[in-house]
Amino acid sequence: HRATLHSGTSFGEIALLYGCPRSATLRTRYFCKLWSISRTAFRAVTSQFKQRRMEAKVKFLKKVKIKDTFLLDVLSESEINTLAL
Repeated sequence: HRATLHSGTSFGEIALLYGCPRSATLRTRYFCKLWSISRTAFRAVTSQFKQRRMEAKVKFLKKVKIKDTFLLDVLSESEINTLAL
């Protein structure tokens, strides 16, 4: 299988997520700069992103109003967190 990648394209995220070795060979036609990231750094970045996304969802859910009642008045904090997942 061949693919053409362009500037800004990423690859290898499956190996970073699951700790498995990469199974592809990369060849370039032209000189390029290749950046790499360690699995630890990748997981830290994705973890921060997930945390921020969760916080945004919780914040939104707390503002949801059905008729005259806020969701927060009906559900507990943990139930709202579960909904945000």
